[in-house]
Amino acid sequence: MPITFSLTKINRLLAILFVVLTLAGFVSEVSIHALDDDWGFGLVPLVNLSYEGNLPTWYSAILLFVCALLLTVIARVKLAGGLAYRRHWAVLGAIFLYLSLDEAVVIHEMINQPLTESLGLGGVLTFSWVLPFGLLVLIFATCYLRFLGHLPARTRRRFVLAGVIYVGGALGTELPVGWWYDRHGGDNLTYGLLNVAQESLEILGATIFCAALLAYIHQEVGELRIGLVGPAGRD
Repeated sequence: MPITFSLTKINRLLAILFVVLTLAGFVSEVSIHALDDDWGFGLVPLVNLSYEGNLPTWYSAILLFVCALLLTVIARVKLAGGLAYRRHWAVLGAIFLYLSLDEAVVIHEMINQPLTESLGLGGVLTFSWVLPFGLLVLIFATCYLRFLGHLPARTRRRFVLAGVIYVGGALGTELPVGWWYDRHGGDNLTYGLLNVAQESLEILGATIFCAALLAYIHQEVGELRIGLVGPAGRD
């Protein structure tokens, strides 16, 4: 039996999860640095946005993976119909699959230390991984300008908004975060709150993009259903 999804309910759930994770991350930072409670009533390791391998990381990775799946659904429909920009959708799906993997295992951090040390960087470029990834973002934006132009106006606005917020969080905020870390270290409230802002923007950008993809599928492809198909092709 196919399962159908209500866009309104999904968007409400996404909004609630974003608010809950952001507030939990904020409270955990205040608990560590203002209340001098390293464990934050037992919640810090679980919800702190500065940590890896916890609930926010898990949620972000899943959210990005869902975006990758939705992009793959669109790409398959476009490929089957021989429609324009079908490969752009497929490449987007691959990019978001990588972003999901990177969120889970922090691939970009692996190049940071050797790159920073080899170039002798510091200050706003303490986290020097932003240089190669920033260049990739510029190349991507240039290649996808015409793709954005062919989208419905509402979808285009949502995609651009989501991209600006996500990239602003992932790359833009990494510059002041790096500057502060270089001068004051990472064991202070300001650094923690900068991380809350950074991670929250990334989650918000991915949330807006996921909602935009769901709306696009509903408008252009049809109702999204999930069902089990038996050997005879019956649900």
